[in-house]
Amino acid sequence: MSAISEILELVEDKVSVLLPDYKAMPFVYELDLNDRLASKNYGVRLGSASTIAGTNHAATFDHAVEIDLTQRYEPKKATGDSDLRAKISLISTDIETLYKEFYRRPGALTSASLLVIAPVDLSAPNIDNDNNLITITLTLSVKYRVSNF
Repeated sequence: MSAISEILELVEDKVSVLLPDYKAMPFVYELDLNDRLASKNYGVRLGSASTIAGTNHAATFDHAVEIDLTQRYEPKKATGDSDLRAKISLISTDIETLYKEFYRRPGALTSASLLVIAPVDLSAPNIDNDNNLITITLTLSVKYRVSNF
């Protein structure tokens, strides 16, 4: 298994343990292809990467890993956007749970090639009014080393 595959698997496993009421999305790169999502969903995907100076016979990478959390909301003219605001608050609380875990206990992800994992970015809520879906993305910076042998 490659280092990044292992790291993705570790992040996915950690999300599924910390947020057990969320279901994995079948499409993590093209969110609009997820037709019939459950109320709460997550997806973990690779972002961009760059190499940094490392040791001899090894390449060291800083790689973005993105975690999307989505929730459905019910728009109702009688109550305005109260359900939308409530769901954004719920997702934000769940994102905070992930953020704290990765920030406080990066060693909770055990990998021989994993050097550092840190939360670096949190997106504004993306509201898809056509599908009544809210998405917030937490981006982690993962530093890992791959041997050239």
